[in-house]
Amino acid sequence: EKIELFEKKIPIFDTYDIERQIEESLQKKVMIKNYGYLVIETTEAMTVIDVNSGKYAKAKEQEVNSLKINIEAAKEIVRQLRLRDIGGIIVVDFIDLYDDLNKKRLYDELRKEFRKDRAKVTVLPMSDFGVVQITRQRIRQNIIQRITDLCPMCSGTGRIQSTRSFIPEIERWIKRYKQEKGSKRLKLTVNPFTKTYLKSGFISKIFRLSLKNFLYIKLAADEKLALNDFKFSELKTDIDITEDFE
Repeated sequence: EKIELFEKKIPIFDTYDIERQIEESLQKKVMIKNYGYLVIETTEAMTVIDVNSGKYAKAKEQEVNSLKINIEAAKEIVRQLRLRDIGGIIVVDFIDLYDDLNKKRLYDELRKEFRKDRAKVTVLPMSDFGVVQITRQRIRQNIIQRITDLCPMCSGTGRIQSTRSFIPEIERWIKRYKQEKGSKRLKLTVNPFTKTYLKSGFISKIFRLSLKNFLYIKLAADEKLALNDFKFSELKTDIDITEDFE
């Protein structure tokens, strides 16, 4: 009875604005209508949601404004949890409220919104630090796990090693190599972007590295390598010896 045949000529995704909602569900930052924004961070252990007032913050009637933003945020949080299929432990950092009646009103609003959710949900009252803890039944993998892959460059952390710390790591490898090997000719393979960085400058970084260590280092690129990964091999054999001196 809940299934209907869609017979319109325009795509069903366009009719119900599905693509926009999918794109929205992958964003870290979510705008609250007229009232600031949410920042949603999902890890293996839990999901953390931060409520921000943005430009709406006002000095006058701060408690009233904070309550207004928090209530709108509560509605959007419940919507986002359902949209993203987020389960497990959820911690929400609301804007501070000082009036106990306002804290209860926000708590009641959250519980009311969760009544629309078919997943089993437990909501604890707001703590003195403005934090609300929620547990939501995991029905299936969340949408990020279902339709995205881990970034091959950063392994899902969102950050990569800086180039400043990357070169000293190469130097340490070379020092360990020179203690045991006598070859003066090496091939260094890195990501194409890293290769460009190492070749930059009036006197390139790779030339300085070679000069400093009395070596000839041939630079090569491999797009399969992450930005902070490298491989060393001896030119005469071209066998990867990176792990031998890590």
